Amino acid sequence: IMKPILVHCHIFYPELWPELKKHLLNICPYEFDLFVTMVENHSEIASDILETFSKPHIEIVENKGYDVAPFIHVLQSVHLDDYSLVVKIHTKRDMPIGSLIGTIDVGGNRWRKYALSFLKTSKTFDKCVKAFEHKQALGMVSNARLILTKDTNPLSASRATSLMKRFKIAKAFRNTFVAGTMFVVRASIMKPLQDFDVNISDDPDDTHQEMGMTHAMERLFGAMVWAQGYEIDDVFSVFPMTGWFWDCLRKISMFLFREKVDKDGRYTIRIFRIPVFRRTIKK
Repeated sequence: IMKPILVHCHIFYPELWPELKKHLLNICPYEFDLFVTMVENHSEIASDILETFSKPHIEIVENKGYDVAPFIHVLQSVHLDDYSLVVKIHTKRDMPIGSLIGTIDVGGNRWRKYALSFLKTSKTFDKCVKAFEHKQALGMVSNARLILTKDTNPLSASRATSLMKRFKIAKAFRNTFVAGTMFVVRASIMKPLQDFDVNISDDPDDTHQEMGMTHAMERLFGAMVWAQGYEIDDVFSVFPMTGWFWDCLRKISMFLFREKVDKDGRYTIRIFRIPVFRRTIKK
Protein backbone atom coordinates (compact mmCIF):
# COMPACT_ATOMS: atom_id res chain seq x y z
CA ILE A 1 0.00 0.00 0.00
CA MET A 2 1.39 3.36 -1.02
CA LYS A 3 2.09 5.86 1.75
CA PRO A 4 0.59 9.38 1.58
CA ILE A 5 2.26 12.15 -0.41
CA LEU A 6 3.71 15.24 1.24
CA VAL A 7 2.87 18.38 -0.74
CA HIS A 8 4.54 21.72 -0.04
CA CYS A 9 3.15 24.86 -1.67
CA HIS A 10 4.87 28.18 -0.99
CA ILE A 11 2.87 31.32 -1.75
CA PHE A 12 4.79 34.55 -2.22
CA TYR A 13 2.74 36.05 -5.08
CA PRO A 14 -0.88 35.69 -3.87
CA GLU A 15 -2.30 36.49 -7.32
CA LEU A 16 -0.91 33.16 -8.55
CA TRP A 17 -2.75 31.06 -5.95
CA PRO A 18 -5.71 30.21 -8.26
CA GLU A 19 -3.29 28.70 -10.77
CA LEU A 20 -1.54 26.63 -8.09
CA LYS A 21 -4.88 25.54 -6.66
CA LYS A 22 -5.96 24.23 -10.06
CA HIS A 23 -2.82 22.10 -10.24
CA LEU A 24 -3.03 20.91 -6.64
CA LEU A 25 -6.52 19.55 -7.27
CA ASN A 26 -4.97 17.07 -9.70
CA ILE A 27 -3.30 15.31 -6.75
CA CYS A 28 -6.67 14.66 -5.08
CA PRO A 29 -7.10 11.09 -6.34
CA TYR A 30 -4.20 10.28 -4.00
CA GLU A 31 -3.96 10.66 -0.24
CA PHE A 32 -1.75 13.62 0.59
CA ASP A 33 -0.90 16.08 3.34
CA LEU A 34 -0.83 19.68 2.15
CA PHE A 35 1.59 22.13 3.76
CA VAL A 36 1.16 25.74 2.67
CA THR A 37 3.60 28.47 3.65
CA MET A 38 3.03 32.20 3.12
CA VAL A 39 5.10 35.25 4.02
CA GLU A 40 1.93 37.25 4.80
CA ASN A 41 -1.46 36.35 6.20
CA HIS A 42 -3.73 36.27 3.15
CA SER A 43 -7.02 35.44 4.89
CA GLU A 44 -9.01 34.87 1.68
CA ILE A 45 -6.45 32.39 0.39
CA ALA A 46 -6.28 30.65 3.76
CA SER A 47 -10.09 30.32 3.82
CA ASP A 48 -10.09 28.93 0.30
CA ILE A 49 -7.42 26.37 1.23
CA LEU A 50 -9.35 25.27 4.32
CA GLU A 51 -12.57 24.91 2.31
CA THR A 52 -10.95 23.04 -0.58
CA PHE A 53 -8.48 20.63 0.99
CA SER A 54 -8.68 18.17 3.87
CA LYS A 55 -6.81 19.20 7.03
CA PRO A 56 -4.21 21.45 5.37
CA HIS A 57 -1.31 22.87 7.37
CA ILE A 58 -1.02 26.64 6.84
CA GLU A 59 1.86 28.62 8.30
CA ILE A 60 3.13 32.18 8.01
CA VAL A 61 6.91 32.08 7.64
CA GLU A 62 9.70 34.62 7.60
CA ASN A 63 10.36 36.15 4.18
CA LYS A 64 13.76 34.55 3.90
CA GLY A 65 15.33 32.00 1.62
CA TYR A 66 12.75 32.37 -1.16
CA ASP A 67 10.83 29.08 -1.59
CA VAL A 68 13.76 26.91 -0.41
CA ALA A 69 13.93 27.85 3.28
CA PRO A 70 10.18 27.20 3.84
CA PHE A 71 10.59 23.83 2.09
CA ILE A 72 13.42 22.84 4.43
CA HIS A 73 11.31 24.05 7.35
CA VAL A 74 8.42 21.79 6.32
CA LEU A 75 10.69 18.78 5.81
CA GLN A 76 12.11 19.26 9.29
CA SER A 77 8.63 19.40 10.85
CA VAL A 78 7.46 15.97 9.68
CA HIS A 79 8.45 12.29 9.77
CA LEU A 80 9.46 11.64 6.17
CA ASP A 81 9.22 7.89 6.71
CA ASP A 82 5.44 8.43 6.78
CA TYR A 83 5.46 9.56 3.14
CA SER A 84 6.21 7.97 -0.21
CA LEU A 85 6.74 11.09 -2.33
CA VAL A 86 7.28 14.81 -1.84
CA VAL A 87 5.77 17.41 -4.19
CA LYS A 88 7.29 20.90 -4.16
CA ILE A 89 5.67 23.86 -5.96
CA HIS A 90 5.57 27.63 -5.50
CA THR A 91 4.31 30.86 -7.06
CA LYS A 92 7.05 31.56 -9.57
CA ARG A 93 6.55 34.95 -11.22
CA ASP A 94 6.52 35.62 -14.96
CA MET A 95 9.94 36.10 -16.54
CA PRO A 96 11.00 38.87 -18.96
CA ILE A 97 10.27 38.20 -22.61
CA GLY A 98 13.17 36.36 -24.22
CA SER A 99 14.48 34.79 -20.99
CA LEU A 100 16.38 31.58 -21.67
CA ILE A 101 17.46 28.47 -19.81
CA GLY A 102 20.15 27.21 -22.13
CA THR A 103 18.35 27.30 -25.46
CA ILE A 104 14.85 27.02 -23.94
CA ASP A 105 12.62 30.10 -24.07
CA VAL A 106 11.13 30.54 -20.59
CA GLY A 107 9.86 34.10 -21.03
CA GLY A 108 6.47 35.19 -19.76
CA ASN A 109 4.67 32.37 -17.93
CA ARG A 110 6.54 29.58 -19.76
CA TRP A 111 8.91 28.74 -16.91
CA ARG A 112 6.02 28.38 -14.46
CA LYS A 113 4.01 26.45 -17.03
CA TYR A 114 6.85 23.98 -17.60
CA ALA A 115 7.57 23.71 -13.86
CA LEU A 116 3.97 22.83 -13.01
CA SER A 117 3.43 20.56 -16.00
CA PHE A 118 3.75 17.35 -13.95
CA LEU A 119 0.47 18.48 -12.31
CA LYS A 120 -1.22 19.64 -15.51
CA THR A 121 -3.92 16.98 -15.21
CA SER A 122 -4.73 14.21 -12.76
CA LYS A 123 -3.77 11.75 -15.51
CA THR A 124 -0.36 13.40 -15.86
CA PHE A 125 0.33 13.19 -12.14
CA ASP A 126 -0.89 9.61 -12.03
CA LYS A 127 1.63 8.80 -14.76
CA CYS A 128 4.39 10.23 -12.55
CA VAL A 129 3.31 8.21 -9.51
CA LYS A 130 3.11 5.01 -11.55
CA ALA A 131 6.62 5.68 -12.87
CA PHE A 132 7.98 5.87 -9.32
CA GLU A 133 6.28 2.56 -8.55
CA HIS A 134 7.69 0.76 -11.59
CA LYS A 135 11.10 2.41 -12.07
CA GLN A 136 13.29 1.72 -9.06
CA ALA A 137 16.03 4.06 -10.31
CA LEU A 138 13.69 7.04 -10.65
CA GLY A 139 14.35 9.59 -7.91
CA MET A 140 12.97 12.93 -9.09
CA VAL A 141 10.56 14.06 -11.82
CA SER A 142 10.23 17.38 -13.59
CA ASN A 143 9.84 18.80 -17.09
CA ALA A 144 12.74 17.91 -19.39
CA ARG A 145 13.18 21.57 -20.35
CA LEU A 146 14.12 22.38 -16.75
CA ILE A 147 16.40 19.42 -16.01
CA LEU A 148 19.85 20.92 -16.47
CA THR A 149 23.09 19.01 -16.88
CA LYS A 150 25.26 22.04 -17.68
CA ASP A 151 25.67 24.74 -15.05
CA THR A 152 26.36 28.32 -16.18
CA ASN A 153 26.76 29.47 -12.58
CA PRO A 154 30.09 28.10 -11.29
CA LEU A 155 29.75 29.89 -7.94
CA SER A 156 26.45 28.15 -7.12
CA ALA A 157 27.91 24.82 -8.26
CA SER A 158 30.91 25.36 -5.99
CA ARG A 159 28.67 26.20 -3.03
CA ALA A 160 26.58 23.10 -3.71
CA THR A 161 29.72 20.97 -3.73
CA SER A 162 30.71 22.41 -0.34
CA LEU A 163 27.23 21.70 1.02
CA MET A 164 27.43 18.08 -0.14
CA LYS A 165 30.51 17.57 2.04
CA ARG A 166 28.29 18.12 5.08
CA PHE A 167 26.27 15.02 4.18
CA LYS A 168 27.37 11.48 4.92
CA ILE A 169 26.97 10.46 1.29
CA ALA A 170 29.97 8.78 -0.27
CA LYS A 171 29.25 9.17 -3.98
CA ALA A 172 30.69 12.09 -5.91
CA PHE A 173 28.78 15.27 -6.69
CA ARG A 174 26.93 15.35 -10.00
CA ASN A 175 25.68 18.70 -11.19
CA THR A 176 22.27 17.81 -12.61
CA PHE A 177 19.33 19.67 -11.13
CA VAL A 178 15.84 21.07 -11.73
CA ALA A 179 15.87 24.80 -12.50
CA GLY A 180 13.17 26.51 -10.45
CA THR A 181 12.86 23.77 -7.79
CA MET A 182 9.42 22.39 -8.63
CA PHE A 183 9.39 18.61 -8.71
CA VAL A 184 8.20 15.27 -7.36
CA VAL A 185 10.84 13.34 -5.44
CA ARG A 186 11.06 10.18 -3.38
CA ALA A 187 10.61 11.21 0.25
CA SER A 188 13.55 9.06 1.38
CA ILE A 189 15.95 11.08 -0.78
CA MET A 190 15.17 14.25 1.18
CA LYS A 191 15.78 12.67 4.60
CA PRO A 192 19.35 14.01 4.99
CA LEU A 193 17.88 17.53 4.99
CA GLN A 194 15.96 16.84 8.19
CA ASP A 195 19.14 17.09 10.23
CA PHE A 196 20.70 19.82 8.09
CA ASP A 197 21.23 23.21 9.72
CA VAL A 198 20.54 25.40 6.68
CA ASN A 199 21.53 29.04 7.03
CA ILE A 200 20.11 30.47 3.82
CA SER A 201 21.53 33.94 4.51
CA ASP A 202 23.93 35.11 7.19
CA ASP A 203 22.83 38.67 6.48
CA PRO A 204 19.07 39.10 5.83
CA ASP A 205 19.80 42.35 3.97
CA ASP A 206 22.28 40.70 1.62
CA THR A 207 19.91 39.55 -1.13
CA HIS A 208 22.77 38.49 -3.41
CA GLN A 209 24.13 36.11 -0.76
CA GLU A 210 20.64 34.84 -0.01
CA MET A 211 19.95 34.18 -3.69
CA GLY A 212 23.37 32.55 -4.09
CA MET A 213 22.71 30.17 -1.22
CA THR A 214 19.24 29.41 -2.57
CA HIS A 215 20.69 28.58 -5.98
CA ALA A 216 23.25 26.34 -4.29
CA MET A 217 20.42 24.50 -2.52
CA GLU A 218 18.63 24.14 -5.86
CA ARG A 219 21.68 22.26 -7.15
CA LEU A 220 22.02 20.36 -3.90
CA PHE A 221 18.54 18.86 -4.31
CA GLY A 222 19.60 17.40 -7.66
CA ALA A 223 22.96 16.25 -6.32
CA MET A 224 21.23 14.38 -3.50
CA VAL A 225 19.22 12.40 -6.04
CA TRP A 226 22.29 11.24 -7.98
CA ALA A 227 24.42 10.73 -4.86
CA GLN A 228 21.90 8.22 -3.53
CA GLY A 229 21.84 6.22 -6.75
CA TYR A 230 18.72 7.65 -8.41
CA GLU A 231 17.97 9.56 -11.61
CA ILE A 232 16.10 12.75 -12.52
CA ASP A 233 13.77 12.30 -15.48
CA ASP A 234 10.72 13.55 -17.35
CA VAL A 235 8.35 10.57 -17.35
CA PHE A 236 5.13 12.35 -18.36
CA SER A 237 5.83 14.38 -21.50
CA VAL A 238 4.64 12.66 -24.64
CA PHE A 239 7.43 14.31 -26.59
CA PRO A 240 10.02 15.67 -24.12
CA MET A 241 12.22 17.20 -26.86
CA THR A 242 15.55 16.33 -25.31
CA GLY A 243 18.87 15.23 -26.74
CA TRP A 244 21.28 16.67 -29.28
CA PHE A 245 18.78 16.76 -32.19
CA TRP A 246 16.30 19.00 -30.37
CA ASP A 247 19.10 21.12 -28.96
CA CYS A 248 20.35 21.78 -32.50
CA LEU A 249 16.81 22.50 -33.68
CA ARG A 250 16.29 25.04 -30.89
CA LYS A 251 19.57 26.77 -31.74
CA ILE A 252 18.51 27.01 -35.37
CA SER A 253 15.13 28.48 -34.42
CA MET A 254 16.86 31.03 -32.18
CA PHE A 255 19.08 32.02 -35.10
CA LEU A 256 16.02 32.52 -37.31
CA PHE A 257 13.93 34.44 -34.75
CA ARG A 258 14.56 35.70 -31.27
CA GLU A 259 12.95 38.27 -28.96
CA LYS A 260 14.55 39.59 -25.79
CA VAL A 261 14.22 42.28 -23.13
CA ASP A 262 17.52 43.53 -21.69
CA LYS A 263 18.11 44.85 -18.16
CA ASP A 264 17.32 48.42 -19.28
CA GLY A 265 13.89 47.40 -20.56
CA ARG A 266 14.72 47.47 -24.28
CA TYR A 267 12.64 44.95 -26.22
CA THR A 268 14.39 43.66 -29.36
CA ILE A 269 13.35 41.30 -32.14
CA ARG A 270 16.17 39.73 -34.15
CA ILE A 271 15.87 37.78 -37.40
CA PHE A 272 19.04 36.00 -38.50
CA ARG A 273 20.59 37.77 -35.46
CA ILE A 274 19.91 41.13 -37.11
CA PRO A 275 17.82 43.59 -35.02
CA VAL A 276 14.66 44.41 -36.96
CA PHE A 277 12.59 45.99 -34.17
CA ARG A 278 13.38 47.80 -30.92
CA ARG A 279 11.17 49.39 -28.32
CA THR A 280 11.62 50.50 -24.72
CA ILE A 281 8.90 48.89 -22.59
CA LYS A 282 9.88 50.25 -19.19
CA LYS A 283 11.80 53.14 -17.71
